[in-house]
Amino acid sequence: PQEAARIFSEKLPVLGDGDGGYAPGRPDAEGARLALQSLELAVDLTVRGSAAALVTGPVAKAELGRIGFRHPGQTEFVAKACGVDAEDAVMMLAGPHLRTVPMTVHCALAEVPGLLSIDLIVRRSRIVSEALRRDFGIENPRLALAGLNPHAGEGGRMGREEIEIIVPAVEILREQGILASGPHPADTLF
Repeated sequence: PQEAARIFSEKLPVLGDGDGGYAPGRPDAEGARLALQSLELAVDLTVRGSAAALVTGPVAKAELGRIGFRHPGQTEFVAKACGVDAEDAVMMLAGPHLRTVPMTVHCALAEVPGLLSIDLIVRRSRIVSEALRRDFGIENPRLALAGLNPHAGEGGRMGREEIEIIVPAVEILREQGILASGPHPADTLF
């Protein structure tokens, strides 16, 4: 790991002695074993402080499950390794100007309305707000919450989750001093 920073601008360092056959786009057990071994090594290096950060890419979760991986995804695996409750683990997709955090992860889309709650939104939004301050140096982060339904529910015409769950959560966040707004139609936000 100590040599990685020195060569990173020219090459992508690969650590570990594990290897195996894999074919991008064609997941199999051998590739899953390599992915899991790589994830375990990366998490261990990061938790021990030998690496400053951990970046993951997509993995074939069905293949990982076939070889014994019992977590819904990498997010929950990393949370457990760090001693963080899975309910407090957030997955941030970060770009140069926009950071996006889904409120639910690794579940079927049909389950999302039942999982969405005021508490979930408030808890995860507070975690995101603090992470934006601490990890990205954003002194006053602004959180824009997307609606669940098309057009953010159209005042209840296309669903009531915005009225009954998201609006109250945004109000609580504002009361706690977090610059939150929404619900916004997702197509407008993105």
